[in-house]
Amino acid sequence: MKDKVKKYIIRLSAAVLIHFMIKVFDQTFAGKLFVFDLRGTSFLIFFVIFVLIMWETGDLIYRFSLNTLLKRFDIIRQASSLLMIFIVYGVIVIVLFTISYSLFDLIFFDLQHYGSAYRFFDLDANVGMFIGYLGVLIFIGQVYAYNHWKKERLVSEQLQKENFQARFEALKNQVDPHFFFNNMSVLTRLVYKNQDLAAEYINQLSKIYRYILDKRDEMLVPLKEELAFLDSYFFLIKIRHEEHILFRTNLDEKTTRECYLPPNTLQLLIENAIKHNQFSDSEPLNITISEDDGFLIIKNSLKRRKLIEETSKLGLENIRKRYALLSDSRVEVNEGGAEFTVLLPKLFKETYESTDIRG
Repeated sequence: MKDKVKKYIIRLSAAVLIHFMIKVFDQTFAGKLFVFDLRGTSFLIFFVIFVLIMWETGDLIYRFSLNTLLKRFDIIRQASSLLMIFIVYGVIVIVLFTISYSLFDLIFFDLQHYGSAYRFFDLDANVGMFIGYLGVLIFIGQVYAYNHWKKERLVSEQLQKENFQARFEALKNQVDPHFFFNNMSVLTRLVYKNQDLAAEYINQLSKIYRYILDKRDEMLVPLKEELAFLDSYFFLIKIRHEEHILFRTNLDEKTTRECYLPPNTLQLLIENAIKHNQFSDSEPLNITISEDDGFLIIKNSLKRRKLIEETSKLGLENIRKRYALLSDSRVEVNEGGAEFTVLLPKLFKETYESTDIRG
């Protein structure tokens, strides 16, 4: 709130200052620069309102252009496109000001600026104002560019930090002594009972570690690769828990091919579901991955363990933070009745080609 008030105080002050500059070059105000009679006061109010409206409109154009129209461009094309947009916008603003100012004086004060009631545009005056506008535009552009660079740098640093935490959490879950103990116990039994299955178990276990290591520097990975990783993960889970855990996906082929997400996201959600719920042969844990127009939907049956160790919920919180940095859409978590649901916004890599998505 304080920042917003400060912003408008600065804009108001700038509008008043520019109003004096316009009066210096307007011969109708000769000798009346600091005289605030009816016309002087009216012009001040008119000019301040005009500048504030145009400034706010310029902000909207900037945000819309940068976040929507120019998101697919590299930084050079972003800068050149924004410059062209604001040059055109400046011409429109100056012409609007000249015409509206002339009409304002003609209607309210019967004052003709250019010798004819039907002439509201003066080339010399507009060229002068446009040169001044270009100077202001260059200055503001430098400020916007610096602030944008600082924001992008901060986001990049935060994203790398969150991605590191996610990789650490994924590795910690897998390297946990209990994980090794459980898998080695399963493997020991398989070696004596079914050597072929034991060999496949080792193969799938190695795929899990290879995926985690190969994707350790990635901010986004294809959904198709994440699902392939889950196949290996669920192979181990099925051997250990048999039919106590049921997993299925219902995704369009185009989604699996074009959609991206932060690495290990699905594995962390499924790990939490297994860790926090009880299940049996008669009441298996059902986990599904589906979609709607804008989200991937990860849903599991909910039957919480009565005694459960304290957890920091780092996995879910980390996923939320990473998505908050990557998308305007937020991760949604719904817990109600017999289901726990997480909605992950669909991400597409081309949206981030203008930024560095590697750690």
